[in-house]
Amino acid sequence: MPRPRSKYFHKHKYPKKSLSPIPTQQAPFDRNLIRYTGLFFILLTVVTIYLTPGG
Repeated sequence: MPRPRSKYFHKHKYPKKSLSPIPTQQAPFDRNLIRYTGLFFILLTVVTIYLTPGG
């Protein structure tokens, strides 16, 4: 059962990738957005702690 499913998925991958590249590009973009947001928050916290003389 998994063999035909894998074959169907592989056969269906070609037209899906050529037809709509938006969903394929949406996943890494979302991950990058989360990563950049996290980095921004960390940077903001570090800058705030560094700029505050009292701590």
